[in-house]
Amino acid sequence: MVDSATVPSVDFWLDWRPGASVDRLRRILPAVAEAAGLRVVERELLTTAPGWAMLELLDPATGPGSVGTMRAQDLPEGGSQLFVAPGERREEAALAALNRGALALYCGLLERGLLAPPAPLEPPGRPLVAPEA
Repeated sequence: MVDSATVPSVDFWLDWRPGASVDRLRRILPAVAEAAGLRVVERELLTTAPGWAMLELLDPATGPGSVGTMRAQDLPEGGSQLFVAPGERREEAALAALNRGALALYCGLLERGLLAPPAPLEPPGRPLVAPEA
């Protein structure tokens, strides 16, 4: 049983600015999710392009359907913008999986030096893991 205070609501969303292009995120995010027992798959849309992607976060342990969605787009000044939000599934187990997945993705990007850590922490001088691992 998950305490509802620890589970994000259906209004949960994140707006990150990773120091990586969408093409790099296409390689990194699935590997990070897999290490947490989740899957990231790209949903092909008419707007899918080298600098723009729509991704789904899946939790095979809790059943079919996405627990989270992510939209990534390259920024003109470099890096990208990554939005993370609930997926089509909104029950407690799906929201708990989204919370776990968001934390795994955040930590995976952070340890690769692609996100700035929260204050007062400072980015490591070099990534803690290989950039494409």
